[in-house]
Amino acid sequence: MPRFEVGMMWNARGWVNTPDTVHFMALPIAMKFPIELEKDVELELGLGGEPEFTLFGADPHKYFMMGVFGTVGISVDFKAFVFDFDLRYNVGLDDVSSFYPGSRSRDVQVLAGLLWHF
Repeated sequence: MPRFEVGMMWNARGWVNTPDTVHFMALPIAMKFPIELEKDVELELGLGGEPEFTLFGADPHKYFMMGVFGTVGISVDFKAFVFDFDLRYNVGLDDVSSFYPGSRSRDVQVLAGLLWHF
């Protein structure tokens, strides 16, 4: 059965602590489709989008951006909580050439964590 997932993360694009670095808060929203590999272990494929709100960075006029992503991951169910590991390829839909000349934002994101059942 497909699963709807909402998250929150702080991210940065660029080199750490340089004038070109952009720090932002992202709220990824994804629809994941699990494929059972064995009991309590699933491969998950998903698609999603994320609004991104700039916290501080190189372009003070770019406060809101939008991205779309594809995700592939593994989840292991331990009854009280789920261990989740995801790889995401995120493509920004906005022109970020003011701080990266001639480019659009693209990220490969690696996420891992524990999710509690409720």
